Amino acid sequence: MQINIALSKKEKRHYFLYLLGLLMITILVISAITLRKYKSPFSGSDLYTVLVLEEKAKFDEAQKSMQKRLDTTFTQIDKLDPQKFGVMEDNNISVGISDIENAFKITTVKDPRSKGYPRIANFYKMYQIDKKNLQTTQENIDLFKIKHANCLSNVKEKSQMMNMQGN
Repeated sequence: MQINIALSKKEKRHYFLYLLGLLMITILVISAITLRKYKSPFSGSDLYTVLVLEEKAKFDEAQKSMQKRLDTTFTQIDKLDPQKFGVMEDNNISVGISDIENAFKITTVKDPRSKGYPRIANFYKMYQIDKKNLQTTQENIDLFKIKHANCLSNVKEKSQMMNMQGN
């Protein structure tokens, strides 16, 4: 014996909404039970972003204080005259290069831009060495010019002596 129960459209709609509501409640309960043990991956992201911004602000402040040292050291190297090279100037430049190189080694700043400062210091060292080498190169050129002039005068004297002996 089978009994057919006929539902009206309104009853079918209510029954569907009832089943849909039960399904949603079941999913929420199971999700809450399952996920309550796990830490949210989004809870630390705001804190991390704030820390990164603070780190960048610290680096910017430190960079502002180092900018004057960078400019001063470069100007000293650029104005370095190989003819009037002094020990005090060389010492000031070396101290400036050392300050630039060690600017962010002690601090806890982990900004990738801080890796550029040792490279800048290395460039300044090379530039200073080139300026120093310019002095010795210029002295060598002057010495070779003098030797060349002496050699030419000696050649002329020898050729005159050979001409006189040949006549």
